[in-house]
Amino acid sequence: VASASSTCQRRSRSGAGLHLSIATAQFDCSVRRDICSARPQEGMPPGPSTETEHKHAAVADTIERLRTEAVLRYDPSEHKLAELAAALLECQVGECLTEVHQRPDPLPTRPPLCPTLHHAYRLGGRKVPGKWRSVMGPHRNKKVLQRLWASSEYQNWLTAYDAWVAAVVLPAVGQSIYYQRPPTLRVAMPSHAATIGVHCDADYPNHHLAEINFWCPLTPVSGSSALHLETAPGRGDFRPLALVPGEVLRFNGSLCRHHTVPNITGRTRVSFDLRCIPASAVDTSRGPPQRIGDYTCCFMEAVQKETNMTGEAAQNAITGDGEAAQNKTTGIVEAVQHKTSGDGEATKKKTIGEVEAMQINTSGAVAAAQGEAGTGDGGSGAAGREGPPRAALSSAPIPASLLGR
Repeated sequence: VASASSTCQRRSRSGAGLHLSIATAQFDCSVRRDICSARPQEGMPPGPSTETEHKHAAVADTIERLRTEAVLRYDPSEHKLAELAAALLECQVGECLTEVHQRPDPLPTRPPLCPTLHHAYRLGGRKVPGKWRSVMGPHRNKKVLQRLWASSEYQNWLTAYDAWVAAVVLPAVGQSIYYQRPPTLRVAMPSHAATIGVHCDADYPNHHLAEINFWCPLTPVSGSSALHLETAPGRGDFRPLALVPGEVLRFNGSLCRHHTVPNITGRTRVSFDLRCIPASAVDTSRGPPQRIGDYTCCFMEAVQKETNMTGEAAQNAITGDGEAAQNKTTGIVEAVQHKTSGDGEATKKKTIGEVEAMQINTSGAVAAAQGEAGTGDGGSGAAGREGPPRAALSSAPIPASLLGR
């Protein structure tokens, strides 16, 4: 917490990466005091109005609800991310993701398509060819990355990832988001070294304080292969969270510390993670965020398609009712006219009078039916044509179909 607070102070002084004042957020009190005291006391400009403070407090409270620790679910048969990750990691036919560490020596001289493998083998204690060094570090060969970016495996992975974000992350947040693209793909082979140390994302630059973290394993994880997370900022009660493919961990990685431990399960763990920022937490007057950590930041808009569908259905139903009523009354008039045309001259005037009276009545029924249809079209139908509203942050609970436990 202390390191997170000092980082927040440094970033607050420089103004970089902060788009929302969350001094009134429901965080640990020491963090809140540090953030508030980051501004110099002398020559301090007037503080925000009470209305602005309340607005920021409401947004901050909602952000905290949105990133409360939870396990969400998705259908792995619909989102084949594990298969696409296997292609990106150049798995052979019949090779499981959990067996990547069992590839025989010597490893191929040509650097792997995905640089993550170099890091994984190195932490796993494997000897990697000298040419592999060009895929990692500050002096890495850009041609290696260009080869990755241009590959069909990588493009397919990104396309599936975008679809997964739209199906899982976007409904969980309930509004438009700025999200990390590409995600962080991680490979943790059995080793005596942890892949990441204890940290919270606020320790690093280019991280927004309203970020929400999503951690998605593509292999079963538990014990030493799982992510270890504290339940609240500064609490220190770390515990591993067991998950299976099809489950996603949502948590406050911005302030809650998390880490891994050496993987001693004997199986490789493959996972990916990302961070997103709810659009309501971004001050657009300063421009949209360009990066989340070291990754490009993209925007995805939330659209309520159900609104359009409902409006169109209602309009079609009303129109159909109006047409049915008009056809029915027209048929009555034609039937009466046909009947009266066969009568004698003696009753012609009488029947004509009856037809006229009936026409008056039926015309009124038609007008009433048309008026009713017009009223409905101006209500629910018009709402559908005008376009769906954006999802409101405060009224967007997580769909029950996404909740795992």
